[in-house]
Amino acid sequence: MKPLEYLTHADRAKLLFELFPDDIAAFIGFAEDIINEIIDKPGTMRKVWQENIIQFELGQQLAPKARAIIDKYGKRLSKEATLFSDQLFDGLLAVLLIYCLLLYKKVCRPNRFTLAIQLFFIENKTD
Repeated sequence: MKPLEYLTHADRAKLLFELFPDDIAAFIGFAEDIINEIIDKPGTMRKVWQENIIQFELGQQLAPKARAIIDKYGKRLSKEATLFSDQLFDGLLAVLLIYCLLLYKKVCRPNRFTLAIQLFFIENKTD
C-alpha cells in the first residue's frame, strides 16, 4: 500500500469503505440529503454553508451530477467499494463528497469511522 499522502481521493474513499463497510450506507444517505438540499433549497443551503473547502456555487454545479450517480447506482454504491470510490470520489466531484464527509463527521457521535474521515480527508500538516 502507498503512503497516505500518495493516495488519491478515490483511493482514500475505497480504503474508508473497505475498513468500515457498515457505515457507508448511512453516509450515502446523509450525502444524498445534503445534495438534494443544495439542488432543491439553494437559498437555505447558501446561508448555512460551513466549510471553506468548496465554494457554494461549485457545490451547486456538482450536486446534479452527484444526485444522478446516486440515483443510477442506488444501493450498489453501499455494497461495492470500487463503485463507491470511482463514482463519487473521482475528479472534481470528490470535493463535494469530501464536504459531505466533513459535515457527516460533525454531526455523528465520534467513532472509528469519523476518526478515519479525519485521518484520510483532513490535512493536519505541521511545518
